[in-house]
Parts: sequence; C-alpha cells; structure tokens
Amino acid sequence: MRNTFLYGAMLVGLGLLIYGFTLSPAPAAAAGAAKNLQVFPKNTPKKELKKAMKQIAKALDVQCDHCHDLDDMSKDTDNKKIARDMMRMTMELNKKYFKGKQRVTCMTCHNGAKEPK
Repeated sequence: MRNTFLYGAMLVGLGLLIYGFTLSPAPAAAAGAAKNLQVFPKNTPKKELKKAMKQIAKALDVQCDHCHDLDDMSKDTDNKKIARDMMRMTMELNKKYFKGKQRVTCMTCHNGAKEPK
C-alpha cells in the first residue's frame, strides 16, 4: 500500500514537472545578444561590440545616443544608417588597399569630430 502511494506521488510530481516545462517560455537564442547587426557578424561577442562602439564614439567625439535610440538600441536611426555605410567604406578601403589590415578607421577622417575633416 505504501509503495503504491509513493509510486502515485512520484507520477503526479513527474507530471507536474513536465507540465511546468511546457508552460515556461523558450530561452532567447543568446541572452543579451545584440539585435539588428548588419555590418558586424551576428555572433560578435558583446564585449567586442562594445569595444568597437566606444572606438567609434571616441573617433567622432559623441555618445551612444548620437546613433542609437536609448530606449531601443536595435532601432534604425539616420545616423546609424550613415555609420553602417561608413563602416562598410572603411572595410572596403582596408581590403582593397591594405590587404584587410585595419589601417583606415573612423579616426582617419573624423579625427575626433562629428563631421569628417
């Protein structure tokens, strides 16, 4: 009798556990992963992405909100679209003239100013 009760309790517990898993939302593909990456590879580590963004901000003497909507960092803005074009341009110049080595950067033309000099 005791074994039957224990067996029944285990089945009920297992059923509740399985039911609980079916109700829980699926985890995000990569928690904290950046969204809407169009120039950087989709799997760029967050730490590397932040480092690149800081270098760009320094080269233009701007803050994050110059390109990003702080309420939705993945939202496209006019300045973000321009920045993407500029990044593609520097990548192409480096590929064509410097065998892919990073010689041309935002700082090359911007030199710490919002507008290239």
